Amino acid sequence: MLDKAPPRDALTKEFMDQFDVIVIMHVTDWIVQNWELFKGKRVIWRTIGQSTKKHELQMLPFKNQGMQIVRYSPFERNLQSYCGEDAVIRFYKDPDEFKDWNGNSQDVITISQDMKNRGEFVNYDTFMKVAEGIPSMMLYGTKNEHTPLSGGFLNYEEMKERLKSARAYFYTHSQPACYTLNFMEALMTGVPVVAIGKRFAESLNIAPDTYEVPSIIKNGENGFCADSIEELQEYIRQLTASHSFAKRISRSGRQLALEYFGKDIVKKQWKEFLGV
Repeated sequence: MLDKAPPRDALTKEFMDQFDVIVIMHVTDWIVQNWELFKGKRVIWRTIGQSTKKHELQMLPFKNQGMQIVRYSPFERNLQSYCGEDAVIRFYKDPDEFKDWNGNSQDVITISQDMKNRGEFVNYDTFMKVAEGIPSMMLYGTKNEHTPLSGGFLNYEEMKERLKSARAYFYTHSQPACYTLNFMEALMTGVPVVAIGKRFAESLNIAPDTYEVPSIIKNGENGFCADSIEELQEYIRQLTASHSFAKRISRSGRQLALEYFGKDIVKKQWKEFLGV
């Protein structure tokens, strides 16, 4: 029975004895609750862009006891009470899977779940204001059925196909991350990305100065980033008006994705860090 099963963070010595290296994806409570079982092993806290001052302070004693930290963005160094790092290794996307953008439709898409209810965490109001001037805007993802621009749910394969055909991707971010997976997937596919700027992306002040996207994108070269509704709309209009212009941004954007998030690059970094 599910209700009688032990919680997934209640580990046992017998279970842990099977492993030499333990990698914890963000959830700091797993480290706090099981540290005695982890002793004598190589313990790595892998961040995912959800850290706040609370998490940094919580992890400092374990860092001082030998726990290693692998950051997913160098901009995490700006976190309040930042407790250090042993490496910066980004998330990755497979360029053989996310590719072949054509932009044959003029649709401008955003992929985000439950956007209206999540509100400012995913900058829903900004999305709707930009969409007022862009008739081809569409929102995909679960629990968006109650929003006026919803295109419905896409399964994994449908999502990849939609990224290929969209003329542009409007990136609304998710606070408090430095960057998110949908940004990576769009960029790697080659769909031109128009992203919100720092003012919108850090409006909740959860983790100030950690939004990295404006430092990754070079306006008009490999994508666009802006802090006003009017500028965001204008960039989108330029892309929908000219397929050739969109193709130029696409080529540069995908090259950027390969350099930042390419699978082979990230794989090499992990192998060097782990010593395998």
